[in-house]
Amino acid sequence: MFKKLIRAQSPYFFISLFLYLISCVLMPFQNYGMRGYVALLFGWLGALGFLNIFFAWLANVLYIIGFFIKHGKIKIILSVLTVFFSLFGLFISEIPENTSTIPVIVGAGTYMWIAAFTTMLIGSVMNYQK
Repeated sequence: MFKKLIRAQSPYFFISLFLYLISCVLMPFQNYGMRGYVALLFGWLGALGFLNIFFAWLANVLYIIGFFIKHGKIKIILSVLTVFFSLFGLFISEIPENTSTIPVIVGAGTYMWIAAFTTMLIGSVMNYQK
């Protein structure tokens, strides 16, 4: 089954996955020493009061679901929603730490992360037009 899934994907899938993995090792914020994979693991905690963090984190869930969807229209809709939710990441100006918040500046990891989702959207549209 996994081999079928890989064969069915376009080159955009692999480019997107590569960009996503790079974003996981880059820092999503310039002035805060956290890697992207840490943000991936703990972003769901934004639901406890930092909704822009939580909505941005939801993009990861939609992105993963999008890999397993084969239907063109649904895949495009999921990709659009993924890009939409990832844009919330650009508006993160502070993150919680202990009992306070720390102001942050969006960094290269966030931009690479959004580029991965945008690449998946482009690939979904290109595959649908074939």
